[in-house]
Amino acid sequence: MSSPHESLLQVENLEVLIPRPSANGKSIENLRAIDGISLSLRAGRTLGLVGESGSGKSLTALSIMGLLPPPAHITSGRVVLEGRDITALGDRQRAKLRGDRVGMVFQEPMTALNPVKSIGDQVSETLILHRGVRRKEAWDHAENMLARVGIPGTKARMRHYPHQLSGGMRQRVLIAMALICHPPLLIADEPTTALDVTVQAQILDLLMEMQEEMGMAIMFISHNLAVISEIADEVAVLYAGRVVEKGPAKALFKDPRHPYTQALLATIPKLAGRERAREARLLSIPGRVPVITQEERRCRFMERCPLAGPVCTFIDPELQEVGPNHKVACAKIDP
Repeated sequence: MSSPHESLLQVENLEVLIPRPSANGKSIENLRAIDGISLSLRAGRTLGLVGESGSGKSLTALSIMGLLPPPAHITSGRVVLEGRDITALGDRQRAKLRGDRVGMVFQEPMTALNPVKSIGDQVSETLILHRGVRRKEAWDHAENMLARVGIPGTKARMRHYPHQLSGGMRQRVLIAMALICHPPLLIADEPTTALDVTVQAQILDLLMEMQEEMGMAIMFISHNLAVISEIADEVAVLYAGRVVEKGPAKALFKDPRHPYTQALLATIPKLAGRERAREARLLSIPGRVPVITQEERRCRFMERCPLAGPVCTFIDPELQEVGPNHKVACAKIDP
């Protein structure tokens, strides 16, 4: 077990490549889906991963879970959980960690839940598989866990199927499944995106309550910086497979240094008076996240960046310190 001052999870220089046919169709090129990402997370803390679609957030999570879809594969780097390099484990060993030492809550519960199995069977199954608990005992624990995550009438709900529950209820079921073995790490991948604002707030409150109760670490993945600002202790901003800025949440939101982070923050609606709200214009970031091949070495935000200059065409900037534990990867920013 990690001490409070040690990292529960360390991702070290992780690289994930995806081979695909080149433009001419005569050769194979490797896409840098994840390009040298390093992260750390301590017990009881929340790390927010943010960025647009295609930034590498979900692939980072799937790499940690050992669930990368073929042909994506890890080519270098390590994922160390509780002092153990889990990238060196075989498929069976990593499968044992999922649900036991690492829980995961996915974005869309209807695709994560089995439509032909009852809620009770799905929640209790995790205990049966990972802890060898007998079915009756596992069923009782599952019923208690459903009650703890705020599902009323648990006896009846245990025998229901996913289609009989609302979206918010289904998300609570996923949380119950992820936490029933009390894993030290929870990965939540866009868990509130498909929910309305009221239910979204309830789910976020629930995750924070369960974190405080269990002392677990949370990696929370979102494109929504407003959500991340509410719950995260540290933030890592991803763009095109790289971390472009990371640091304590308060410092990063107070003084964002990377042009991409600044642009993301400018897209968040501000609470203001009615007149100001009418006049305010939200920034939209032109263009889209690029696909980076293995051979390319340049600033990947260059084509969308207001600060871009000649140096950006031949330098792929590394993270540099700009404040206490606050790092930015930008050739145009002075430390």
